[in-house]
Amino acid sequence: MEYPTGLEVHANVFAGPDAIIDAIRDHPEWRRSPVGTSPTESDIRTSESLFLPFISYSHPESIHQFAKSVANLLTDYAQRYAVQVSNFEPISFNRYLPGQDFRAHTDYFEGSNRVISAIAYLNTVNGGGMTNFIHHGKEVDAVAGRVAVFPSNYLFAHAALPPTTDTKYSAAFWVRG
Repeated sequence: MEYPTGLEVHANVFAGPDAIIDAIRDHPEWRRSPVGTSPTESDIRTSESLFLPFISYSHPESIHQFAKSVANLLTDYAQRYAVQVSNFEPISFNRYLPGQDFRAHTDYFEGSNRVISAIAYLNTVNGGGMTNFIHHGKEVDAVAGRVAVFPSNYLFAHAALPPTTDTKYSAAFWVRG
């Protein structure tokens, strides 16, 4: 499938997605996903999120290697597109039960300085669960090991469509400029 310039979809970026899910599934910090800069709950986002530091020696090895693999991909992307990078935000692990979604949104918001976003898919979803890039008419299927990378701006507004049968696990990464 062809994607618009700036949206890159990479397969087999990281190993052991099942081990990552096993490491996070029963973590005690899962909460209803926030919207924006505050812990505000909204019907536009019905998933659950778990925020973990981007790099931490206390992470299980599976999460540490996962973060390193995605960091390498994001760094390469920034170099190709000449994007200045200052830091990485914490990883936002997301869990969508069947029927849960995150309606169309952009990842950049005033004061965030987000310049690059990535969505890593931790499991393959057999029904629904795609990421829809609303201005481009493109969808990225949730396939284990796949990572979609794109600018955080309004041109790449996207929605997490609800899975219909499986629980969807993903992780969002944001790079600040």
